[in-house]
Amino acid sequence: MPICERCSQGGYECFGYDHNNPSGSSWRKPLYSDSHGAKPFDSISDVSLSNSGREVENGLVEAQSSVVSATSAQTKKLIIQMLQLIRLSTNKDSFENSDNYSPINLQPMGSTRTPISLAHLGGDASIYDTFPPTRPKTHTSGSDFDSPLSIVDTGVLHHIFYTNQLSVPLAHIPRSLPSPSDIQEAIKYVRLHIERMLGITYFKPPQAHIDTFLRKILSRIWTCNFARKARLLDAKVTLSIFQGSDNLYYHNLANSIKQFEQEVQARLNESLTSYEIQERLTDLLEMLFLKGAIHDAPTTYRIFCHMAPSFFKMVYSDRTLQPAQNSSFLASVAHVLASSRHGTAHFMLMDIMGSMIYGLPQLAAYDTNTELFHAEPHPVEWINCFPGEFQILLAKINACRDQEEAGKGWQSVEQRLLSWTPRPQFQPQGLESWKSVTWLAVQETWRQTLLMYLYLAVCGVPTDDPRIQSALRQLFQLMRVIRRQDPPVANVHFFAQCLIAGICSLTEIRRKLVRERLSCAAETRFWMFRGPEIVPVLEHLWLGAALGGGAVTWNDYIYSRCTVLPL
Repeated sequence: MPICERCSQGGYECFGYDHNNPSGSSWRKPLYSDSHGAKPFDSISDVSLSNSGREVENGLVEAQSSVVSATSAQTKKLIIQMLQLIRLSTNKDSFENSDNYSPINLQPMGSTRTPISLAHLGGDASIYDTFPPTRPKTHTSGSDFDSPLSIVDTGVLHHIFYTNQLSVPLAHIPRSLPSPSDIQEAIKYVRLHIERMLGITYFKPPQAHIDTFLRKILSRIWTCNFARKARLLDAKVTLSIFQGSDNLYYHNLANSIKQFEQEVQARLNESLTSYEIQERLTDLLEMLFLKGAIHDAPTTYRIFCHMAPSFFKMVYSDRTLQPAQNSSFLASVAHVLASSRHGTAHFMLMDIMGSMIYGLPQLAAYDTNTELFHAEPHPVEWINCFPGEFQILLAKINACRDQEEAGKGWQSVEQRLLSWTPRPQFQPQGLESWKSVTWLAVQETWRQTLLMYLYLAVCGVPTDDPRIQSALRQLFQLMRVIRRQDPPVANVHFFAQCLIAGICSLTEIRRKLVRERLSCAAETRFWMFRGPEIVPVLEHLWLGAALGGGAVTWNDYIYSRCTVLPL
């Protein structure tokens, strides 16, 4: 089996060419960190981002000059804006201490490597790479909590839930979960968990959205034992991932989720109000997302299919999730994104994205003709920086791909993608200037990705088609200047963009970029779909139909996916 040169010289087990291992389990492995601070390296332009301010400036000038090859004026403008902001905020001292500019951080051969744990996330993390060695055990200490609740009033609830410190060290989170019957301690524990997750979010939502979300969570866990158990289970699974113990306690976590599901199902068998039915179905959907965090892709997909009836029940029993005059009971993408129920939107996004990633039909049929009408972005939009318009178009592309007359109606989708402009009112407020531009740039990566997917999967053209290569070039230019942060888990979710880019890349240097980005277990650990499981599929494609930089079709990718990652 071929292995890469870096792994061979460094004495590491190579996963980059392990296309014969369909399990895709390498994402469970921890990472190493370079304690000496390896310098970033840009593999696209071979610009050395060293401590020299002059070299940085030269690299930015060279990068900016490469933008002229982009055919999209919008892409060109975004890249130039980002590079100008980076130049303004970059000096010798700041670049010496910054390890998050380059898309890839390569480690010099022979340097000393010290292990890190995801438990360090939220603090000053070290440089990360994509090698998966052994993670040390993490020890956490107890927490000094706020004074116990005496009465439930506005002031006390604000004290419990609202804090300016969003990055909560793991040591401040108790090792043992409070009992669901201990409402006060459960609230405090969940608050710390939510704050920690907000602390590793690349685009933090506006404070008003955070307040609304916290009030809703508070209401549920204060009044409902099922909701408390669900939130505590969520915190338990997430904390085990941070500590690197999710693999060790896999069976314990799976059994806890299974036991809770049985309790919810038993409750659903009783006579309930329509409101409580919706609440218990929400609990079941939340367990689906937790299972996806601990299981591999084939297992998660089977569970996902098994949970589809719960999604349908929620849609059919809630007319607010359906368009007016909906005789076929289709789930409306626009209405789902306008709903306060997060579980249905999360399920819908998993469905339409999974259909693209795995090449399988969507489990649900969606109404994609109703125009969006929600006044503020839904959490699934800002977490993934995936505008609702693109979610509608992705569902349309999937449907066009799977219809009997393949390719019918694709021109209208193409026109909407080409003419798309971002909604300024949906941009998060209070972001740094460079991050505001990044918000727009990430949305532009989705536009280019969907264009490539449309041409490839619906029009049936090969990957060397000029339209695909033009969009691919712009996608790499955008990804090149979108900063990667420490901790790596806090970076933008780029699974779909990297996958489509990997399928369409004809050169080894671009494939290397995709491989290293998707193989970074720490970075992809909290993505809706994790990267290391799909890397063997791309390797199979690259070493098969795409060998030597050959062009491939969508069917070639599906063959590789079915061979390496059967579902």
